[in-house]
Amino acid sequence: MHDLVGTLTAAAPALPPVLGGAQAQARLWAAAAQLPAALTDWIYVECRLLGPADRLDLIVRVERRGRDLLARMPLLCAGSPTRADEHAWSRIAGFARRWTEGDERMQALAGLWLEFDLKADARQPSPALPAPRLFFDYSGAHLRMAHPVGELAPCIWRPLRALFGSRPPRALVRGLDDCLRLLPASAFIPSIGVPTASSWDGLRLCVGGLRREDLLRLLGALRWPGSVRALSRLHRRIAMARARPDDGVDLLHLDLSPAVSPRIGIEYVPCRERAPARRRDHEARLLSALVSEGLCDSARREALLGWSGQTLSTLAHELWPSLAVRGINNLKIVFDGEAVVDRKAYPSVAHAFHALHR
Repeated sequence: MHDLVGTLTAAAPALPPVLGGAQAQARLWAAAAQLPAALTDWIYVECRLLGPADRLDLIVRVERRGRDLLARMPLLCAGSPTRADEHAWSRIAGFARRWTEGDERMQALAGLWLEFDLKADARQPSPALPAPRLFFDYSGAHLRMAHPVGELAPCIWRPLRALFGSRPPRALVRGLDDCLRLLPASAFIPSIGVPTASSWDGLRLCVGGLRREDLLRLLGALRWPGSVRALSRLHRRIAMARARPDDGVDLLHLDLSPAVSPRIGIEYVPCRERAPARRRDHEARLLSALVSEGLCDSARREALLGWSGQTLSTLAHELWPSLAVRGINNLKIVFDGEAVVDRKAYPSVAHAFHALHR
């Protein structure tokens, strides 16, 4: 089996130690070695912008091409780290089979993200792959707040019910409905996350389309315990570094369990430019803004900028040349009440068949 180690080796440079130390990289490679290369053509590595470089997490997107492989993947043959992991993998495989078979509950589903939290503990690196967090990507036309909440909520719940095989807890349903009713008509829900596939244990609501005033109004309505004014000032300074004419939020993360958690995340996307030079310029400006705010150290800024680029090669699991494009997909600031508690970057690599070189 060709694995993701081969893809990362062929399509991306080595990660500098300043982003992830030797043990963190060993855990990353051990996880990548357990995943078939054909499972995904879009890979993220999650790293920290400050503090010890002792953790790297792995995130992959599964679409139609990889869902059949996810259903058939022999992930349990090496033994799962825990009984909960084994149960979760069993549910994920069953979900992928139903997705492949065209289950009508999946009509709004565009893709599935698997996020592997590779914590520094005695089990890592391990021959067994821990069960991932899941993020369900929804088709853009389905989850826009211009539609009534009564139409949106069923679209959200159908794929989740297919995963868990049961109805969500009533308190979680009410919590989601209450949150959706507070969102402006301009908002949309690109994805919903669950922390585990083993049982209902809360949701992560990812919200796009929020202007700065929408964000402040929403946090006030949710009675968020942090300083909305301080968050607003910080957000505005960071947002000015982006190549956008507005000061809106690229993505807001809200955790429901069933009440909204005081811990929230705000994502910043450098740009979607195709031209490498322009994309790198936008990445540099946004990272420099975070350095100025004390949210990123300069060495990691330079390391991340060195990641961006592109490679044309024939990957081991493909017949034709692929163009692999690397960049910083997004940066994330996590607030917990009054304080910034985490700062993350998501260097990514995406590859696709390059028709001009067939």
